[in-house]
Amino acid sequence: MKGEQGMKGDDGSKGLDGIPGKLGPMGSQGIIGLPGTNGTKGEEGMKGEEGMNGEQGVKGEQGMKGDDGSKGDDGSKGLDGIPGKLGPMGSQGIIGLPGTNGTKGEEGMKGDQGIKGEQGIKGDDGSKGLDGIPGKLGAKGPEGIIGLPGTNGIKGEKGMKGEEGIKGDNGRNGLDGIRGQKGNQGLIGLPGENGIKGEKGKQAIQKKSAFTAIFTSSPGRHAVIPMKYDTIITNVGNHYNKETGKFVCVIPGVYVFQTASRKDGTNGQAVSTRIMKNESGQITTSSDGNNYTSASTMVVLDLVSGDQVWTQPYSTTSNYYYSSSYGHCSFSGFLLYAA
Repeated sequence: MKGEQGMKGDDGSKGLDGIPGKLGPMGSQGIIGLPGTNGTKGEEGMKGEEGMNGEQGVKGEQGMKGDDGSKGDDGSKGLDGIPGKLGPMGSQGIIGLPGTNGTKGEEGMKGDQGIKGEQGIKGDDGSKGLDGIPGKLGAKGPEGIIGLPGTNGIKGEKGMKGEEGIKGDNGRNGLDGIRGQKGNQGLIGLPGENGIKGEKGKQAIQKKSAFTAIFTSSPGRHAVIPMKYDTIITNVGNHYNKETGKFVCVIPGVYVFQTASRKDGTNGQAVSTRIMKNESGQITTSSDGNNYTSASTMVVLDLVSGDQVWTQPYSTTSNYYYSSSYGHCSFSGFLLYAA
């Protein structure tokens, strides 16, 4: 008979691995032993039967983006889409080459008759034509009065034929016959030849007179006397006298004169300038205020030889002049036409 189990002996040395036995039934879970040393890796077992699908696990975090796949084959062309709305108008294209000329259109209807133009200027008289053909001879006038018959002389004897006498003088002309009726007008004669071209006339000499004078620096407070401008820009004919500040008329006629005055804006002074003719004021211009302002005026004068024209301040209270490259005081004049 089997005796009682003895006490567990010491563990023997590990034997060689035996051939794996068949998978036995799953025993009850034993006490968890101490972890043993890692054994050598066994051979891969046979694939077990597919187990039942487990429950869906918790959704894992999104993985990193994978590498781009290779480009697939082009798909077949889809159906045409619905036409889109009309886009905005594009910029103007390059102008095309000119087209060929079109066929000539039909002739339009005749327009209404225009308004009769004014009568032209009468032309010069034509040269005298040739004499016309003489008119027909007038009708014969009536016969003259028959003279009284002379008395018969005594019949003489027939004499011998004498020699032919010398031809006598022509008798006096008879009385003029009655004037015949006027004949028909003769034909118009042919135009005469053009006359010799006349000599070229002399060109009239145009008389000239013009000047412009300015202040290039400020004259300041100017006395009520002729203003002597220090710089002459133009002096055609030398009729403006810089030493006196006066224009002296040499060519009688109608002249145009102009003056411009500028005032100093730092002291509120005013300027008032007159254009004078032979000690008589003709026209005046003024400017006042606290700014740099200017005033100008113009006059047309009929002058005779010896007349003098100049500018001067109107008074001692409006005579503070300012002139610079930004604005000049000036005096100008020119002949409009000679008398």
